[in-house]
Amino acid sequence: ARLSAVSSAEQPQQLRIGVIGAGGFVGRTHVDAARRTGRGVVTIIGGREPASTQLAAARVHVPRWTTDIDELLAEVDVVHNCTPTPVHAEVALAVLAAGRHLVSEKPLAGSLEQAIAVDEESRRAGVVTALCHNYRFLPMVQEARALVASGAIGTPHLVHGHYLQDWLSRAGVETWRLDPSTARSAAMADIGTHWCDLAAHVTGRPIVEVDARLGRLHGRALDDHGALLLRLAGNVIGSVVVSQASPGHDNRLVLKVDGDEGSLTWNQERPDELTIGRQGAPNQEVRKAPGLLSDAARPLAHVPQGHTQGWASSFRDLFATAYGRIL
Repeated sequence: ARLSAVSSAEQPQQLRIGVIGAGGFVGRTHVDAARRTGRGVVTIIGGREPASTQLAAARVHVPRWTTDIDELLAEVDVVHNCTPTPVHAEVALAVLAAGRHLVSEKPLAGSLEQAIAVDEESRRAGVVTALCHNYRFLPMVQEARALVASGAIGTPHLVHGHYLQDWLSRAGVETWRLDPSTARSAAMADIGTHWCDLAAHVTGRPIVEVDARLGRLHGRALDDHGALLLRLAGNVIGSVVVSQASPGHDNRLVLKVDGDEGSLTWNQERPDELTIGRQGAPNQEVRKAPGLLSDAARPLAHVPQGHTQGWASSFRDLFATAYGRIL
């Protein structure tokens, strides 16, 4: 009785959320993570094809679905754009023109020109926007950023690593990501963008120059592997190998930052660990222990030390941050 007596004024405000493109793995992850924030209700699913959109809505237990974007926009406060990259800009511009808040999957658009148009429209619309570089919201990534900013490894001069998968190793894979009529990049747009964002985020220095070498197996028109040589602000040098054609690698994202007094290494397949390297002294293994983390990382550590938190939690924290700013 006491619990049921809470007044409506004391209930947290709930945002109305629409997800466009909920049929795939990432779209379903958005629906689940949005619900777990406790700050919004997924009220409608949007898509282009009636049968697949209805099926997607049923799978995530959302009763309403539509193929009419105007109908969706009339009913929500926030839109999650989980469509394939070739239509990211088209959907984003429609959402922003309607004055709705936008959470968009990466990359922001299929070309630089489209990305600039989306950015300019978001500024005009004056709404909250978020891009799903979700790895930023893992506690040990935020701890790495805090350590670099505190001077714990001295002044960074080199950031390097790799992001390796194997699902394009063999011929015969069919996906829109490899269609040159709708996409300009495959591996770099899909996973390379994540590594580059982490390099900039952890070091606190944007990438200002890129020299790329891209590779294509099995006669493909778009890249399935490649390497980048980078320069970040402050004359920090960077390098990364990105591949979705490296057999035996599921989702191996490794980021290393070298400073003049130490180094940091983070491996996405061991996300709750961070290695601090020293010259002439033992290396230090830092684990996700909420009581020992920096003020920036501690709010992202939701479970006790020794309990794995999981990749999906990074989406929940990203969305909770965006929704908090909206509310």
